[in-house]
Amino acid sequence: MNVIFMGTSLESVYVLSNLIQLDIQISAIFTRPAKPFGRGREIQNPPIKEYADNNSIDIYQYASLINNELAYKELKNLSPDLIIVADFGLIIPDKILKLPRLGCLNIHPSLLPKYRGPSPVSTAILNENKFTGVTVMLMDEGLDTGPIIAQKKVEFLYQENAKDLTKRLFEIGALLISDILSLWEFGKINPTLQDESKATYTKKLSKEDGRIDWNDSAININKKILAYNPWPGVFTIWNNRRVKVIEAKLGNKKSINSFSKGVVSQIYDDLHVMTGEGSLILIKIQLEGKKIMHVKDFVAGYKNFINAKLL
Repeated sequence: MNVIFMGTSLESVYVLSNLIQLDIQISAIFTRPAKPFGRGREIQNPPIKEYADNNSIDIYQYASLINNELAYKELKNLSPDLIIVADFGLIIPDKILKLPRLGCLNIHPSLLPKYRGPSPVSTAILNENKFTGVTVMLMDEGLDTGPIIAQKKVEFLYQENAKDLTKRLFEIGALLISDILSLWEFGKINPTLQDESKATYTKKLSKEDGRIDWNDSAININKKILAYNPWPGVFTIWNNRRVKVIEAKLGNKKSINSFSKGVVSQIYDDLHVMTGEGSLILIKIQLEGKKIMHVKDFVAGYKNFINAKLL
C-alpha cells in the first residue's frame, strides 16, 4: 500500500515514528515550510522535516494546499492509496481528499464530535474531564466533521499536562491506525457519521489566555498550568517582567488564609501564592529571557521574589 503522511509538529513525529515501527511504509511526507521561531526569530524547519531527512523519506513543503496546482500534481504523481494526517496545520481541499482510493485518515486527540477544533486537549484538561480519547476520522471538507473510523477512550493521569497527554494520545492514534488499516483497506469497516447535536468546538489559544488571575481559585489556576503547557504557557507579572509558571501544586488553603492574593509567601520549604480560594505552591518557573528553574534555585538569586506581589 502506498501511504503518504501529512504532519508538521513534534506530535506528528510521534505518530510517524510509531507507524514506521509498526511496519507501515511511508512513501513521502507533506509538511509546512520553515519559519521564524523563538526570541531570536531564527528560521527553523518543522520537527518532522528533521525526522524525514534522518530516515531518508522524501518530503514536500508547502505554505498552503488551497488552489495549489503544483502540490496537487505532485500528490497525483505519487499515486497514494491512503493519506494519513496528524497535526498538519493546513486545510486540505476536497480535490486532494478525493485523490487516494482509501481517502485521508486524520488522527484527532478527542472523542469526536466532542472538542472539534484547534485545542481539544487543553479544553479537556480545563473542563476536568475524567476521560478523553483519540479518534481516527475519514476526512471531509468540514472542521473535524468526517465519519468516525475508530475511537479509543483514555483516562487522564494525575497532574498530566497537555504536552504529555497530547503525545500519549497521538501514539495511541498511531496504534489505532495500525490495528484497523487492513480492515479499512478491504472494506470491512463502516464509518459512523458524527452526531452533530453533540458537537462542541474549541478555540484557538492566544498568549493572553495564559495570564494568571490570582483572584481565581488555586484549583483553576493549576488546571490552566497543566492545560497550557507548552502553549500558550501560563504567566504572571513581577517587576514588570513576565514570569512563566511551568509547574505547581495545590497548597493547604486553611493555613494561609491571612495572606494577600498574589503575594509570594515562604512557608517552611515551600513558596505559596495565595489565590481567591486556596494557595498554589510554585515548583518550576521561568523569568522572561531566562531558563526554566526550580523555584528554590530561583529565589537564591532573586531573594526579593519572596513577599513580592504578583500581578
